[in-house]
Amino acid sequence: MVEARFYIQRVVQTHLGTSSGWAEPKPAGEVFMHPVTRGEHNKEWASATPAGEFKMTVKSDAVHWFIDRVGKEVRITIDDRPEDELTF
Repeated sequence: MVEARFYIQRVVQTHLGTSSGWAEPKPAGEVFMHPVTRGEHNKEWASATPAGEFKMTVKSDAVHWFIDRVGKEVRITIDDRPEDELTF
């Protein structure tokens, strides 16, 4: 398992729910995150942090969750999926 530490740089709300053509639930937005390298608590993580950006599109209440956290640090856990959850 790897823990990635990012801060939410910005959220661009792409749809407010007034037009057709978007899958429910609305709204939707793009979340842009960058690796955290500041602070003593990130010292170990920052020594191995690559430069980069994490971007994803979210919908519904997730848009507001990220908007409320712009400028704050979040943790992304990357781990293997259990075999019984995988479908091919």
